Amino acid sequence: MVEDHLISKEENFIVSCCNFYENALLHLLFGTSLHPGGLQLTKELGEKLNLCPKDKVLDLASGLGTSAMFLAKEFGVSIIGIDVSEKNVRDANSLAQRRGLGDRVKFMVANAEKLPFEDQSFDVIISECSFCLFQNKESASLEMNRLLNSGGRLGITDVAIEKKLPIDIEKMIFKVACISDALSMNGYRQVLERGGFVISILEDRKNLVNKLIADIKKKIFFAEIAKGLNKIELRGLDLEQAKYWLKRAKELIDEGYGTYCLIIGFKPG
Repeated sequence: MVEDHLISKEENFIVSCCNFYENALLHLLFGTSLHPGGLQLTKELGEKLNLCPKDKVLDLASGLGTSAMFLAKEFGVSIIGIDVSEKNVRDANSLAQRRGLGDRVKFMVANAEKLPFEDQSFDVIISECSFCLFQNKESASLEMNRLLNSGGRLGITDVAIEKKLPIDIEKMIFKVACISDALSMNGYRQVLERGGFVISILEDRKNLVNKLIADIKKKIFFAEIAKGLNKIELRGLDLEQAKYWLKRAKELIDEGYGTYCLIIGFKPG
């Protein structure tokens, strides 16, 4: 069994992101799959990567393990998920055991930029809405390349920022310290190519962000009704703030500031 790779207490940026993604309001609005497209996009990613039962997969920033367990069931792969949150890892391992997936799905605490695995340990690496979080993307790209077998595949879905953001959005992003290091779609391509990858697919999936925003609006609407009828206790969760940032997000997407992208690459060999 792989031992947990302990995280340095000085890595405040990563810890703040971890705290952000454990936020109760986020889970109320997004559910367990915290990225545009949800498990439907995860399935598409698996199909584009040609996942099969013999594949050994690494899931970077695996969160509660939703995608990892889905891929294990859908494609029969063996998968290790890594995350900086000890709580996420503990909960994900417990859930995998309860679902009868403990023999093929395991989770551990580790930093995606300093992974505790031998060279060429995996056939496939996936990263959903997390590569943008890595402060040293050059290092992370090289690390992913190191871990893949020759011909190994890489699948990424992530936020892309195409031009300088308005100041209020920049302040909000830096406050939660999460997508402040997101690149443009071409920026991701360049970083991954410098890491030794050949990029075969680079797609704009802005439509998934628009759908996610519409879905969250519906959840907020029904949450407000339920709150008014005293059917739920929101415990200080700020729906007004959520509505404001949702409106700003829609404006930014419509004005071309940001999007969501899907990237498929492979390690030559």
